[in-house]
Amino acid sequence: MYLLGRGEPQNDVQGYAWLNIAVGQGYACAEKFKELVAKRMTREGIARAQELVREYWEDYVLPFRD
Repeated sequence: MYLLGRGEPQNDVQGYAWLNIAVGQGYACAEKFKELVAKRMTREGIARAQELVREYWEDYVLPFRD
């Protein structure tokens, strides 16, 4: 949704972060999209997305793991 701006403002940093989480959860198809969006991002944008991944993983993934 973030990558296309559907329902949310378009935001590559947010999109990359959520795709990275999807990859970590085993969604192999997310890897392709993550690579595509990375091509249009700056190094700084990717670094910020990685920071968000750490935050989101702790807040939205770990609490719901078995």
